[in-house]
Amino acid sequence: MLARFDAERRALAVMNHPGIARVRHAGSSDTGQPYFSMELVRGLPLTKFCDTRRLNVRERLQLFIGTYEAVQHAHQKGVVHRDLKPSNILVADEEGLRQPKIIDFGIAEALGPQGADAAKEVADFMVNLFRQSDPDVQRRQNKTAKALLEQGIRRVSTDVASQPLLQARLMQTMGTVKTALGKYVEARVLLEDVLRMRERLLGPDHVLLGETLTSLGELTRDRGELEDADRYLTRAQRIRERALAPLHADVGTTLSMMAALRMRQTRLTEAESLYRRVLAINAVARKPDDARTLRDMRGLAAVNRAQKRSGEADSLWKATLQRQERSFGSEQPDVGSTLNDIGAMAYSNAKYADADAYYGRARPILERAYSAEHPPTVSVINIEVELLWKLKRY
Repeated sequence: MLARFDAERRALAVMNHPGIARVRHAGSSDTGQPYFSMELVRGLPLTKFCDTRRLNVRERLQLFIGTYEAVQHAHQKGVVHRDLKPSNILVADEEGLRQPKIIDFGIAEALGPQGADAAKEVADFMVNLFRQSDPDVQRRQNKTAKALLEQGIRRVSTDVASQPLLQARLMQTMGTVKTALGKYVEARVLLEDVLRMRERLLGPDHVLLGETLTSLGELTRDRGELEDADRYLTRAQRIRERALAPLHADVGTTLSMMAALRMRQTRLTEAESLYRRVLAINAVARKPDDARTLRDMRGLAAVNRAQKRSGEADSLWKATLQRQERSFGSEQPDVGSTLNDIGAMAYSNAKYADADAYYGRARPILERAYSAEHPPTVSVINIEVELLWKLKRY
């Protein structure tokens, strides 16, 4: 706790921006207890402010621009927030001036001077890329996010060719995005290129390889290529456990992917043990309602279900859903995934009406977040068709 407190104090001390809550004073009490005082922000969380004031699209975008400028300032100072969400962005309205302010840098990560330079280079590349959708630059060409991603992939091979580590960093990000979009073949090509580049430049055991190997492990696991996934994740785990502290969040990330793999391999005792270890790491390294922590709770619930412990699974899934909706709202993609999990259990227990209700809530969330063709969405649609038959809704 003291380490996290000191991290927030140091992160805030290097920043000076109207969009970031300022530190007024820092010191220690007579008993040695550290403290700092911050400016009082008389505001509402970002989403609540937008909704209660009934802001139109232009007004909402103006708030986002202010927030992005504050984030950019933090990155240029070498600080990554790592828990940016509406409840950590308060909007004050003083004399008609709406000012978003970012708070709670308690799990921020200081990058250091070299990291700050790299963050600025990444930011500059992405800004230049997205300027290509500016109507003043491209004569009002309509470029979607996917089109910009494709353009970025083409440009990264030329624009930053003289900076191979930065090139690898950008390719890693784009490969991760491709995975999230379900473009697994294209993502794997990118990530394997990153792996080769980082091995050549940094050696076979550098900590950055752990990131790429973990991404490849997740991708191949999701494609059902379990032997490849095991190979990638075993190596990632070895690298990260050697290079990082036992309770480091990145160690937890790799172990979480390994736990999900063991679940797919029906090695349930190992999967349960790994998920419990990950949740112990999360309790130290992440906030209680961090999205990754809640995903790991979902994973443990799935293991409980596979072990025929339906009561534990049901309780854990529903507790996860409640915390997700409280923290992120009812339309967040992870909420859709949890509804899908609960629906699957209801279906397997022949509670078809309950399953239909849960799947009916999950499908539109997943369609909006991904697409109707994305694998999780297709799976829900197929089961909904089966439910129509089970419920005799011909």
